Amino acid sequence: ADPHRIRLVPPGVDLQRFRPGDGEAAKSSLGLTGRRVALFVGRLQMLKGPDVAIRATAEAIRRSSRTTARLVLVLVGGPSGGPDRSLEVARLMELASEERIVDRVLFLPPMPHQELQRAYRAADVLLAPSRSESFGLVALEAQACGIPVIAASVGGLPYVVADGVSGLLVNGHDPRSYADRLVAILSDPVLAGRLSEGARAHAALYSWDITTERMRSVYAELSPAREYPVSMSGALAP
Repeated sequence: ADPHRIRLVPPGVDLQRFRPGDGEAAKSSLGLTGRRVALFVGRLQMLKGPDVAIRATAEAIRRSSRTTARLVLVLVGGPSGGPDRSLEVARLMELASEERIVDRVLFLPPMPHQELQRAYRAADVLLAPSRSESFGLVALEAQACGIPVIAASVGGLPYVVADGVSGLLVNGHDPRSYADRLVAILSDPVLAGRLSEGARAHAALYSWDITTERMRSVYAELSPAREYPVSMSGALAP
């Protein structure tokens, strides 16, 4: 395709719904009072990398027991289908058991979209280790809530997450690389605070207002200026 004939208009995020809030109240509502939370939101399938999130959390706990003493991994979502929808959850629970962190992993069922901000606000960091991702709306919503994101550098995620500004990107899917960044954020309040502020600012670049204006500009480019006749009543004629 001719790049000069391509216009990219990314989706937007509802900044009225997804915004910073009371993190402790959100944790309390999910039974996570006193915990530090690494969050995964998405379908529980290999494509989204929940297995990487579990292995990375286990590696972080082994590597820095003091920093991760109160850490739990919360996975929000369900399998994408199949004859037995519980098989993937059972497989991931077995993996958590093998990694000896079964008591540090909590599975929550899919939440209605209007309630997801509660999960984001309860998080200290979002893990998005997708093996493929067309855009990465979850990462954008989390950032709008002021949550730093650790994401795979695949698909749309390098555009949605500003590396070193709103989150940290990882090349590949080695759990040790995710653990490096997880420990870095949890152990450094200054870094966590800077990424949180950067996350909000970066997400603001993807507001629905901006998306709408970009769409309008595309239509304006395609449609030459036209004069619309006015009827005798003063209304625009069809």
